[in-house]
Amino acid sequence: MKENKVWTVTSGKVKSMNEACETVRVLGTVTFQQDVEVKHLSIFGQGSFRGSVVVEQLTNKGVCMMKEACEVNDVKNLGHLQLKIGKMTNVESSGYLKVDKRLDCQWMNVKGAFSGEEIHAKQVHCRLSGASRVHKLTADKVVVERAKGTFSLIKKKLTCETIIGKQLSLSLTEANEVEGEEVVIGPGCQIHTLRYTKRYAIDPSSTVQHIIQMEGTSE
Repeated sequence: MKENKVWTVTSGKVKSMNEACETVRVLGTVTFQQDVEVKHLSIFGQGSFRGSVVVEQLTNKGVCMMKEACEVNDVKNLGHLQLKIGKMTNVESSGYLKVDKRLDCQWMNVKGAFSGEEIHAKQVHCRLSGASRVHKLTADKVVVERAKGTFSLIKKKLTCETIIGKQLSLSLTEANEVEGEEVVIGPGCQIHTLRYTKRYAIDPSSTVQHIIQMEGTSE
């Protein structure tokens, strides 16, 4: 049913869309077999996208799986969002976010859990409420902390192979390599190698095996 450029889909496979459609709402289990380009995309059920996705605003309160490249301006994820390769401006996620290959974004605010191969951003703020794992995390500013009102810190850690940035403030983080200009290693961290250019601080409850001062600025 299409009314006022709003299309509500409840089930089945979508092979063609009305080009005039500006908003798509998914209420059931739907598979999109074509490229999707709309202003607003809302998932309340389960949406699987086998083509590229270009939207201005994505709201996911169910399960959203993007098999190919996606470009989104604003993302609000309260459910399970899985993407292959993404370019986004603002990401707000309080559910679970999974990046199969790479995500490039400006601002990323995570209040739940996430995992991925590579995440590149301008600013990343993580309030962990579940175990998270990323191979490579790169941003100008990274803050990782425990979500308020949560306990059982053992399961609420961020595990990374590499974290690179300018200003890093890390808690509950396990990483092989951490590199930055100004680095604060807060409580609950286990770091193999810390590289810095300006200054660093380490909480007494954390462990850093190697500390190396570099010349110049980090990339």
